[in-house]
Amino acid sequence: MSLLKTAQFGYDLSTVGANAEGLFVHQGYVYFGLHNVSLNKPGGVGRITPDGKVEKVFDLPLHADGKRPSILGVAVGSDGHVYLADCQFTDTCWGGSCLWRIVHEHGVPVRAEIAAIGLNYPNGIAVKGDCLYVSDTIIKREGAITTSGVIKFTVNEFKSGKTVAVKMEPSDPHYLCDMTTDTTNGGFPYGANGITFDDSNNLYVTDFGTCHIWKVVLDADDKVASCASIVDTKPLGFMTLDGAHYDAQEKVVWFADPLGNSIGGLRVATGEVFVLARGGGILDLPTDVARLGNKLYVVSINIDFGPHKATSEHVMSVIKM
Repeated sequence: MSLLKTAQFGYDLSTVGANAEGLFVHQGYVYFGLHNVSLNKPGGVGRITPDGKVEKVFDLPLHADGKRPSILGVAVGSDGHVYLADCQFTDTCWGGSCLWRIVHEHGVPVRAEIAAIGLNYPNGIAVKGDCLYVSDTIIKREGAITTSGVIKFTVNEFKSGKTVAVKMEPSDPHYLCDMTTDTTNGGFPYGANGITFDDSNNLYVTDFGTCHIWKVVLDADDKVASCASIVDTKPLGFMTLDGAHYDAQEKVVWFADPLGNSIGGLRVATGEVFVLARGGGILDLPTDVARLGNKLYVVSINIDFGPHKATSEHVMSVIKM
C-alpha cells in the first residue's frame, strides 16, 4: 500500500494574477508571490485569507527602465511589511536584481519601495526576529561551478524608505555564507533556492541544481558556525529542489521538486529524507510548499520548463495532513 499523499485542487489564483511562486504563512494568511510572466505584467503578491478567500495584496509598478518586476520569494517582516524578491538576472545583467518592500499602514498596503539593490538572483526569503535572510541562486559561475549563498538584512535598515545597496561578495557585511553547485556530472547551474529556519536557529537551504540540502548553523551572535551539505536527495528520485518551509509541528523541512513533480520532507532530528507526494495532475511543476493548520499549501509556477508546458490554469493545490 502506498503511503504517498495526493495533492488536491485548492484555489484558483487566476483572479489575482499568474505564475505563483513563493509562499509565506503569517497570522493565518498564506501569502504567495505572483511572477505574472504569462500575463506580461509586473509581478505582485496575493494571499489566501483565514476564511479561504483569494485576494490580491499589491501589484508592483514597472521599474524606471521599463523592466517588469519578476517575483520569486515573499515574506512578511517583523515590521509588518511584505518583502518580495525580484529577480532580474540574465547572463549580461549581474547585480541588477532587488528586494521590494510593500509598505503597510494599519495593516493596509499603501505603496511599494525598493528596499535593497545589487542582488544577482534573489530567490527565497526566511524571517527570524528582525532579520530577513535571502537566498541568492547565482553569485558567480566558473566553468561547472556555481557559487550561491545567503545574504542577511535587518528591517531597521529600510526605515524611512531607505534603499540599501549590497555587493554580492564576502566583504559585504550583509553576506552571510555561500555554497557551491557542481554540475560536472550533470544537473542545473542554479544553487541556493528554498530557505527556512528550524526551532534551533539552524538554517536550511535547498540546492536547485544538485538536489542537496545545506544546513547553516548559527551561533548565539548569529554568526555562521558551520555551513555544509547534509544530504543528497537524488537517490530518492528528486530532480530539482525549490522552495522550502519548516513545519514546527512535524519537525520537518518540506521542499518542492518542480521537475520531479514532487513534495519531499527532511526530518531535522535524524536527517531522513522522504517523499510525501509525487505525480502529475494537479501537482504540476510545484515550486514551493508551506503548512498552515492541517494542510500543506503548494504553488506551481506554470511555465515552460523541461518537459512541462505552461497551461492557462493558475492554481494552488493542497495536501491534507
